[in-house]
Amino acid sequence: MRAYVMPIFWALVLAIVFMPIHEYFLKLFRKLRFKDAISASFSLLSVLLLIILPSSVLLAVFLKELQSLYYVLVQSSDASQHLQHLASALKNVVHININPESVQGQLKSFLTAYGTGISQFAYGVGKLSVDFLLKFFVMLYILFFFFKDGQVWVKKIMDVIPLGSRNEEYLLRKFSAMVRAVFKGSLVMALLQGAIGGILFWIVGIQSPVVWAALMMLFAFIPAVGPAIIWAPAALILFINGDVTGTLVLSFGGLFLIGTVDNLLRPVLVGRGTNLPDLLIFLSVLGALAEFGMAGLVIGPTLAALFLASWELFEKKFHDDLKKWG
Repeated sequence: MRAYVMPIFWALVLAIVFMPIHEYFLKLFRKLRFKDAISASFSLLSVLLLIILPSSVLLAVFLKELQSLYYVLVQSSDASQHLQHLASALKNVVHININPESVQGQLKSFLTAYGTGISQFAYGVGKLSVDFLLKFFVMLYILFFFFKDGQVWVKKIMDVIPLGSRNEEYLLRKFSAMVRAVFKGSLVMALLQGAIGGILFWIVGIQSPVVWAALMMLFAFIPAVGPAIIWAPAALILFINGDVTGTLVLSFGGLFLIGTVDNLLRPVLVGRGTNLPDLLIFLSVLGALAEFGMAGLVIGPTLAALFLASWELFEKKFHDDLKKWG
């Protein structure tokens, strides 16, 4: 089953996140004979409409813009002139004797390597499309039964875990709340910040805004710095090129829209008592990215949530003993 660990994991995460919606469908169809199967079908349809369909459309646009960006940065005849102009402008701004040709060569080497990576990525997506579709349908199949029979399975698992009913219920409740908090707090916030950044890039006329939005979404998982790693250098380049309006739009949008949306919306989306420490999220994301690839963006904080829930259970269970030892 090792080849299908990831579909099982994603089915589990989606089942936990969409369980409130599934419980709503269970109440709605409670008088029907096959209410469990019907509710599971509607819950699965909700996942498709709210998560999978929009993600598929964005992925298609993302791959298309990757190819366009590679052409503009490396293959286009204007690329050399833009790199020369940027190197000269940087030389004037920082007042350091920089060899424009050397800077141009280094930038072009980087962009060529970047473009090769893009090509390999696109080829890999096409090559693995059959395997991807198979695992995708396996995930949907598993997700349907998680919705339909998940509560029964959870009860059976809890019956054989020797922690005691109260501790098991506490651990399950806390873990489920933290998984939803990770999904809504980290993933949704990253999507929002990336979307705002992409719109700002589109407004100021930067090529391939969806690609830059995706990069900002990834960096949004890094506490304190976040999407500024992308939009701040872009604003600087616009300023060097003399685009004052674009610089102001991107700078103010980055500071007052991207920068504050996290502080304003995260407490609403996550709620109280379920926030993971920023340092724990950062370390778990880095480790999981190295181990699981892009799926680590969710796997890392999810495992961190399980760790923290177990930690709090231990603290609660042995509170009196810990107090005596302290």
